[in-house]
Amino acid sequence: MKTMWIVIFCFFLALAIAAGGVFSAANHAGAMRYVLCTALGKTRGNVTVKDIRFTGLKYSFPLSWVFDGVEIRILQGSKMVFVSAAELAVEDAGGLLFEGRTTKLGLKRAEMAWDKLTLKNVSGTAELSRTADGPVYKGSFSAGSLSWDKLAVFTLSGNFLGDAHKADMKDLKGDFYGGKLSGLAGIKSGPLPEYDINISLANADPELLARALGGAFREFSGRLTGSVRLAGQGTRINALNMSWNLPQGGEVSAALLSSVSAYFPPSVEKKRLDKLIRAGEKLAVEVFLFTMRNDAPDHLTGQIGLKSRRANLDLNVTHDISVDARVDSLLRAWAAVFKR
Repeated sequence: MKTMWIVIFCFFLALAIAAGGVFSAANHAGAMRYVLCTALGKTRGNVTVKDIRFTGLKYSFPLSWVFDGVEIRILQGSKMVFVSAAELAVEDAGGLLFEGRTTKLGLKRAEMAWDKLTLKNVSGTAELSRTADGPVYKGSFSAGSLSWDKLAVFTLSGNFLGDAHKADMKDLKGDFYGGKLSGLAGIKSGPLPEYDINISLANADPELLARALGGAFREFSGRLTGSVRLAGQGTRINALNMSWNLPQGGEVSAALLSSVSAYFPPSVEKKRLDKLIRAGEKLAVEVFLFTMRNDAPDHLTGQIGLKSRRANLDLNVTHDISVDARVDSLLRAWAAVFKR
């Protein structure tokens, strides 16, 4: 019997020592960094967590932490992702061990840089739950800015939800070159990730767009409104639909119509348009509408509608374009031209 009590005493003593060790690690920044780097520093697909650092740590029983001054380096393929945050809060991390419980995350003043993508001043909250099919999550975020190469959106916000196989972003809103941007996006994982992006734009300033991006935006004056849908897999575009219009009071460069003027039948209006094109002038328009969509991987249909009382023009032209390669190859060629 005495031996039994000694065994029981040693068992509980061992539990106390183990609990004390866990508590010590949970409160000690160096120990916690080692635990996180060991647990997360494994390659998953082509993603590897290379390093995790933080300047401060606050622990709450049983499994909640607040990390201050967080810095994370992640290797994605051959490119490094840099993430930093003023604060990362994890509430009830043990919730992921049981179905029906929730782990909450909070992020404050974070930044991220990957390839040409940059996010600044990001804050948000998320809830993670475990289900029979795996983890699911939902939350909301706000960002001071999001930029890709020369393209930028400011005061961006939205909601997100997803699981291990897909992610959806909804209620996206932001300021975009003097106008307002809204939309939604979805991504599905796989050997070639699938994406579907729908963006609407209201009252953007073409002059600001031209300063940032150049290209065709130099051909407009006024306020530009439109929408774009891109869907595909990997770098391949399977669906492209776009529509742009310039409400009354705007101007369109006559040179923009030079590529389609050859399709107009001989008329007084065509002569007047050709004269404006040669002079490099702009048309004051009451209506300008441009749409484009791909009906097949190697085929585009475009439409231009234009009304200008000053130039006595009323045009509605549909133009089919067949290309020798897929539409995404054509778009890459256009992007190279627009960079001039």
